[in-house]
Amino acid sequence: MVRNPGRSATATVSDLVLVRVAGLPVTALEELRSPATWETVRRAVAERARLAQEGRALADHCYVLIGDHAGHPLKPALVALRRDLHNSRPPTGALRRAEVRAALPADLLAEVEQWAARLAEADRTPEDLPAVFTAEQHRARSRLRHHVADDALRFGLVQGSPALSDELDAWLTGPDTAEPDRTVPLKLAKYLTRIVAKTSPYATFTLTGSACWVPHGPAVQPTGRWSWRSAVEPNVWLAQKAARALARHPEAAASLHVRVNPSAVEQDGSLWFTGRDRSGEVHGVTASATLRACLEQVGADGTTVAALRAHLGGGEPAVALVDRLLATGLLDLQLPFADQSHDPLGELLGWVDSWLDGVTIPDSEALRQTLGTLRGAIRRYPDLTEVAGRRARHTQVEASVERLFALPGIQETYAAALPRKNLFHENAVLSDPVLNCNRTRWQPALDDLDLLRRLLAVFRHDTVVALVAAPAFAERYGPGARVPYTVYYRDLLRSMAVGAPERGAAAELRALVRQTAGAEHSTATSTVARVRTLHQLRQRLLELLRSAPEQSPGIAAVDRDALAEQLGSWPSYVMPARSISVYAQQAAGPAADEDVRLVLNGVGPGYGQYRSRLHRMLELTGSPAAERAARVLDGDDELLAENDGCFDSNVNLRSPSVRLTIDLPGVTGARRAADRVPLSALVVAPNRASGRLELRVGDEGPAVRPLHLGTMVSSQLPPAIRLLVELFGDTPNSATGTWWLFADIPDGTRRQVTARPRLDLGRVTLARASWTVPAELVPVRHGHESEAEYLLRLAVWFAEQGIPSRCFVRLVKDDRRRTGAVIADKDLKPMYVDLANWFLVKLLERLVRNRVGQVLFQEALPDLGHAPDLGQAGRRVTEFVLELTEQGVHRD
Repeated sequence: MVRNPGRSATATVSDLVLVRVAGLPVTALEELRSPATWETVRRAVAERARLAQEGRALADHCYVLIGDHAGHPLKPALVALRRDLHNSRPPTGALRRAEVRAALPADLLAEVEQWAARLAEADRTPEDLPAVFTAEQHRARSRLRHHVADDALRFGLVQGSPALSDELDAWLTGPDTAEPDRTVPLKLAKYLTRIVAKTSPYATFTLTGSACWVPHGPAVQPTGRWSWRSAVEPNVWLAQKAARALARHPEAAASLHVRVNPSAVEQDGSLWFTGRDRSGEVHGVTASATLRACLEQVGADGTTVAALRAHLGGGEPAVALVDRLLATGLLDLQLPFADQSHDPLGELLGWVDSWLDGVTIPDSEALRQTLGTLRGAIRRYPDLTEVAGRRARHTQVEASVERLFALPGIQETYAAALPRKNLFHENAVLSDPVLNCNRTRWQPALDDLDLLRRLLAVFRHDTVVALVAAPAFAERYGPGARVPYTVYYRDLLRSMAVGAPERGAAAELRALVRQTAGAEHSTATSTVARVRTLHQLRQRLLELLRSAPEQSPGIAAVDRDALAEQLGSWPSYVMPARSISVYAQQAAGPAADEDVRLVLNGVGPGYGQYRSRLHRMLELTGSPAAERAARVLDGDDELLAENDGCFDSNVNLRSPSVRLTIDLPGVTGARRAADRVPLSALVVAPNRASGRLELRVGDEGPAVRPLHLGTMVSSQLPPAIRLLVELFGDTPNSATGTWWLFADIPDGTRRQVTARPRLDLGRVTLARASWTVPAELVPVRHGHESEAEYLLRLAVWFAEQGIPSRCFVRLVKDDRRRTGAVIADKDLKPMYVDLANWFLVKLLERLVRNRVGQVLFQEALPDLGHAPDLGQAGRRVTEFVLELTEQGVHRD
């Protein structure tokens, strides 16, 4: 067997396996099915399938008759008869004509008549279906009412949909016969399906934890331990907004730490620096003697605002100068708590107490009390075990936030409407490992995942950016230039602001970094030869993947030898990411002596990205398991540096994952000075050996690899850091998700169903079998049609297209110019559909009712019934997060 082709080093899997476990067992969905209804529908569908097959056979017998009647007036009628038989249409028109009946052999006529009678019977809804359907819907609604009473769903709804939480409470506290608003069960079924069939970390809908590698035993087995804790964090965006508003008070600002903007560099008598907001603008000020003296007083370590004013002589001129430099952003005011603080409200309260002593401001006691109440309410939230208590606590938090932002000094600077939910964030964390994984049984699949890492190299978006940036740099600065990153970024912004004076690689770079509206880039027509070569390599690999032969019906397998040949021929500038995270599920529950098979869900950055998030949550809960998750990485041949900014989002909160951080304006860090690399210290220079640009600390310092290890989508990062990561970082991602890349979705011009087989690479399924359908072709319910009749018609359509009755569905709009695909549904993950579950059928109909875009149906692989058995927690959909890292990246 061919292993690890290509020129890169082999990657090994992390010592810790991370898991994301569904909040409810699969039985919660299975019990909403209507088995008797589905069996009736299934029999009717099977009968129609048999009739279709028999009709095609009868149609074949008509060929001879048609040939015998060449030129005869009866030929058109015989052709029409054959078409009716072939397409399973009632041949009533042809059979009414005596001359047609006379032309058919007696035995064929009898078979056709019998077939037509059976077809007419099959076209009628089975007599027992409406009654069975109605009875089972009552049972399904009762089971739904039972399962939505589970804490996993109710706790999550308190966070995710307070209004629906109220409606659910009203339903559950009413009599058993109570009927809620007709939309409520459907909304609840959607949430229930999300909790059972998906693994999106939010509140208690998903539990995040770990599994252990073991040397012996079954491939996957439960540890028998099942306990979880709640990790709660205040909304960091709101906390920072409050701190910035309070910092406008003169006494408050005087107590804060201030430093020189860490992006500031001097060039041609001016200081250039990026702003601390998310606009991405670069500002410049003349480096006057007064300004230099002021910055010297600030020093390398910074100082307080009060101390700086005193150093400058005090009085109004000093205050005005410092305020002006703070307003421009050349002086970077540090908040009283770090972006990655575990207790931002506590630190904010401590800071307020420190500067309020001896200061009289309106409502000072109300400020202290409100902050204390808010902090206490959030910190004690995990202790609440009743839904009513949690809802009351939410109300208390909401009232405290409203009071805080209504106080003098805050209200004036933040007048926008407050969010109605997510005032704080909850995550469910498994305290102990829940699964043991036999490393030996996993190793073949892990080898295949490393092969996946290598083949993804040719699709990496950041490779295209890097290959275009190098000649663009040479065009602007000349060969061998050394340019501070701040200046490089400033010049790029200037080229965009001018309009479109750039040509060649510079114009391509502008389009690639997506800074201009309607920017578009084609690798096929690039002015850069290496990019055109990369495009050709992509096309060759896609052709290999999409033309893979079927090894069994509906399952294609990649030719490993052909793949190895392609990977081995790639030039050295096509490099795989050195560390990736693979999100995958077991394809099925293997026997004890079988190796694992995996199904790919997605790929993301490695370097401990997800592990660092788990570590933080475990620390927040006080779990001793946090020590096991702790890890800080560094590189042998280059420095690894993340950034500690939260950028207004809790999804970027985590523990340190690599030793160094890039110091950015507007970010308050907590690391020691030796582990911070100011943005101003980074220099862009060409690397002759690789033909790319590289990032160094100073002109001759070590190379730096900037990493984005928060879970925010990189396109949402502030522009300066986004470019830094896209140009010099190390991520495996293409411009679109792997599901889009491997599913081979046709463009929106096709008006037919396009089926693709499952695609396997060894023991890893890269793409589930799929069916892409224009939305207008998916049946929707007619006004005169009963629910049972619509279900039967939909099931017949599914069977005719070969789509399994259990599948995942996405609604896709084709917009490849901007993003490759736009998911029309606001949930980026697919929707689970089971035709035996009427709630899910109605959700499917709602998804496609606008008749716009394409619907991607994908097989439900793995089947819910193959979810890992977690002992007392039952069978639960479980996604494994496997981190693979090359040698040369080591634990510090």
